[in-house]
Amino acid sequence: MTQFIPSPYLCPICQDSLNLTENKKSYCCAKNHHFDVAKEGYLNLLPAQHKKSKEPGDSKAMMQARRNFLEADFYQPLAQAITNLVDQHYPDNATKRHILDMGCGEGYYSRQLSALSTHASQLDFHCLDIAKNAIMAAAKKHKEACYIVASTTNRKFVTLLTRP
Repeated sequence: MTQFIPSPYLCPICQDSLNLTENKKSYCCAKNHHFDVAKEGYLNLLPAQHKKSKEPGDSKAMMQARRNFLEADFYQPLAQAITNLVDQHYPDNATKRHILDMGCGEGYYSRQLSALSTHASQLDFHCLDIAKNAIMAAAKKHKEACYIVASTTNRKFVTLLTRP
């Protein structure tokens, strides 16, 4: 018998809860829709029928331009300010908090928050982007986070993720 591990995700096809299977290699809903975890460690919850183009999201050239800009540390002060806000408002009695990074690209801000926060070990990162190439790159750089190819226009999916 397959044992499921609860997850905060909904099936993009039927909106039922998705559960991580015991082998931790796929997610499955009660209606038996399966979504495999890619070898790079990300989850693709953007079925072909929900795509509006063959490769939605930013092109590889746009991703490279953004990577060059971010790696030049122009947004480092913003990343530090976000980290300071999270640390300042982190509840004293909290054990674990979810961080939802929508439109995460290659995961720059989540990686920065993970590296800079005094509560990093208590933060559970869920990062979404519609660009599969960006999510693949992000998952390789930040293995502690859950990276998901998904559209942020599906409000039911997003609502479930934002629960404490």
